[in-house]
Amino acid sequence: MITLVLASCQNSDNEQSNTNEHKYLTVFRKGNQTDTLTKKLARLTFIDSVYNLTYTEELDSQSYELPIAGVTQTTAELGFKLIDKKSIYYEGDEPTNYLVYKFLFDDPNADDEEMLVFFSPEFGILIEKAAWWGNYGKLVDTGNPSDKDELFFLTEMIMFDSDFFHNWTNAAANKH
Repeated sequence: MITLVLASCQNSDNEQSNTNEHKYLTVFRKGNQTDTLTKKLARLTFIDSVYNLTYTEELDSQSYELPIAGVTQTTAELGFKLIDKKSIYYEGDEPTNYLVYKFLFDDPNADDEEMLVFFSPEFGILIEKAAWWGNYGKLVDTGNPSDKDELFFLTEMIMFDSDFFHNWTNAAANKH
């Protein structure tokens, strides 16, 4: 996984604090292995059309700056670019229409680091997928038992849409 630390402004009006542990099932395609990674979604803010997320682990933190409208200089330098989005309708006890954003991470100063990040404002990062190795991590637990069915449904709907899950081109730029 890629670790980034980004500086961002905090605005308490647009900030959600979350102390639930998020568990990700990590699938390594080579060797057919799996692992579980636990991290906390410590901060989720939405300022000027940019979602800022910070996940923490014991000795590490990962921050993401995900722009949903346009590309700022900061996000362009760090390589996060919105390339597609998809609406997924969940028919459960409380039917909900989720909007899932797909970002391409491509650091212009690195090689072989490209990955896709699938994000929903309700849950944070749903899936992180490596470009070339086939490895991915998907969110399986937020600490809230009532989320499990929805998480499973959302991640499966993303993965079973072959074009959405595998396509690395900028489909969002082509949509009107």
